[in-house]
Amino acid sequence: MTRTEQDEFYALEWAGVPEVPAEANEETPVWIYAIARILTRHCRDSYAIVRMNYGRPPEIIKAFNDEGVARIESIHPYKFLESRFVPKLETAAATKQFIANAYNVPVESVKKLKKDELLRLFYSHCIKAQLTFEKEHTNKLPL
Repeated sequence: MTRTEQDEFYALEWAGVPEVPAEANEETPVWIYAIARILTRHCRDSYAIVRMNYGRPPEIIKAFNDEGVARIESIHPYKFLESRFVPKLETAAATKQFIANAYNVPVESVKKLKKDELLRLFYSHCIKAQLTFEKEHTNKLPL
């Protein structure tokens, strides 16, 4: 088994999936966690686990090598944002009010933001809500 294959094995084990999922593209739903194929600083293929940072480059949670990460080559999501954590808001004003309430800031501050920043805040809050819900319910297993 090559070092790259070992790194892939550990990434799959960490993610709890049997194979590297399909690569993300424009039609991929909003994801939370993904396996990333990376290039190490020694120019070797490897793998890492990354977390969505909507509108910005993903955050590396765990790299499965000791050579560092030079760049992310591809993203392969395995955990997605569930629709039940995404409120159905009909207007831009409703979305801005939701963001203001979610972050406990005046709506006037939110109105000054550009669309990409509004989306980043909106989806970041939805992702946080899902992860918080899952954590609370995972820790409350019946005896």
